[in-house]
Amino acid sequence: MASFSNNAVKQLYDALDKGDFKRGLKLCKKHKRPTPEMRALEAHALERTGKREDALKISQSLLEGLSRTAVPEWIVCSHLAMVLRNLGRDDLVTQVFLVASSKASPDLESYMINLFLAYGRESKYLEQQRTAMKMARQFKKPQYSLWNATAMVLQVETKATDKGPLLLTMATRILLKALETFPKDSGQASELYIYILEKQGNFKGAIEAMTTLADPASGRLKSSSMLPVERLKLLSRLHKQVGTFEAAQETLKSLLLTV
Repeated sequence: MASFSNNAVKQLYDALDKGDFKRGLKLCKKHKRPTPEMRALEAHALERTGKREDALKISQSLLEGLSRTAVPEWIVCSHLAMVLRNLGRDDLVTQVFLVASSKASPDLESYMINLFLAYGRESKYLEQQRTAMKMARQFKKPQYSLWNATAMVLQVETKATDKGPLLLTMATRILLKALETFPKDSGQASELYIYILEKQGNFKGAIEAMTTLADPASGRLKSSSMLPVERLKLLSRLHKQVGTFEAAQETLKSLLLTV
């Protein structure tokens, strides 16, 4: 949220919220010593009025200042990242959150989440993996283990590594451990786990996982949004891969009864 520390900042936010960017720029020019927050808002106004080079200059200056700041301000970083994204400078967005996440801050987790997402926009999946691994260790949340495994799979899918088999094996171990603590409705961990097993050619393992992770009451996979119908289609396909055609037929019969 905006930190309305004084009336000048409030007026500036009011102007920008109303889309009156020219008035916002006039308000910025009134202050000889604008705060980093006001400069970030000025960059936003410049970008929206088509003065992209000027917006980039201010943004780069703020990024340099961020590296010298002991505790970064979330409001500054978020506005700065927004401007840089609008300018098509995803590389600098990454730098904003890389710098911010290197400092002690009450918003550290938020900075690291945004760093993970920024690496994704640049297709830097190895860096994503390292960031997610650090978050999982530091914040002890199972969803970051899922992010870690996802980044591993993306490296394999995009052929960004020559260690594909090893990464997939590591990802299955991470996911299996994470699934022990995941609630039933918190993501796609089980889908990713089964996808990896199928990609490895471990069709029997995938079938066993589907049986183990399925909720008897709902038919859904644990931590998955996959509908019971979709689960049965996948199970039938896996049985065909294994060669257990009778089981595949029984699954299809169940599918017909479901629909």
